Amino acid sequence: MKICQMHIVETADFECLYDEGVAYADALRATGIPVELNKTQGTMQGFDIVPKSTNYPRGNRKQNPIYAKNV
Repeated sequence: MKICQMHIVETADFECLYDEGVAYADALRATGIPVELNKTQGTMQGFDIVPKSTNYPRGNRKQNPIYAKNV
């Protein structure tokens, strides 16, 4: 029996590896691994560490509800 923890894959709208991130999440799901895919709209790579990011206040990943429940 294969036991895997929940995986979180996060993509930014304007990221060079957006399609690959979505494909990776799909591939994990296809093998039965639980995945939560978070497609952040209107963002670019690194948006979550920018101090004045409107997506995550103070650029803190731990304030993202998806991460908060899984960290």
